[in-house]
Amino acid sequence: MTYSEKLKDPRWQKKRLEILGRDNFTCKSCGSQENTLHVHHFTYQKGKEPWDYPDTNFITLCEFCHADEERFIKGENHSFIKLSRVHFFSVSRLFYWAKAITFLFYQDKKTFASIIKLINKSLTKNDDKYMDFCDKLD
Repeated sequence: MTYSEKLKDPRWQKKRLEILGRDNFTCKSCGSQENTLHVHHFTYQKGKEPWDYPDTNFITLCEFCHADEERFIKGENHSFIKLSRVHFFSVSRLFYWAKAITFLFYQDKKTFASIIKLINKSLTKNDDKYMDFCDKLD
């Protein structure tokens, strides 16, 4: 059975509807409820069926954000946050923190730089370009 055939399987359709419902039929990246919605897998495991993953392995994305994510994974889009890198946080929590950090950026750049350094240490550990960016903010 091809992958596209598997996506027509009733077991996938059930899982897809569960994830869309969990995410309130809303793109968890841009908030759209108008665009066509896809259910994105953060990871794949060889030999595992699309519906055999825990719900935490899925996120609802609109067709445009899903395309951006796929281009990022292929190395063609460097501006989109790779969701699978931070999937251990709920997306709504990430958006909340992003708003708070954006507010701090405009209000208090020193605190903003400190927070970015903490995020960098927890997510990238060995990626010096983020630390260089943060050092320039100090």
